[in-house]
Amino acid sequence: MKLDTRAFAIATAGAGALAYAVGALLDATSSWGGAAFVSFVFRVDVVELARPLTLASLSIGLLASGLFGGMMGGFVAWAYNRLTRPSPVRAATPVPHS
Repeated sequence: MKLDTRAFAIATAGAGALAYAVGALLDATSSWGGAAFVSFVFRVDVVELARPLTLASLSIGLLASGLFGGMMGGFVAWAYNRLTRPSPVRAATPVPHS
């Protein structure tokens, strides 16, 4: 099975941007704050690192997560196709019948 590299990259870019948007929405609208949740889950104090969400930071984050997701998805699809293609030596070798 061969993966369509472009389609896989676009899908992962969309998924990355959607995940960032959901996280930003939860962080902006929740009263408990997303930083407190991250601190609780990963046992790292990131509450002091939290910054207010602006339109510019939202736009840059969406763009960056989409680009990074697309590049990683494209690389994964390319690597999968490269590693799973049949070897020319195996395909040309006749199989003896018993």
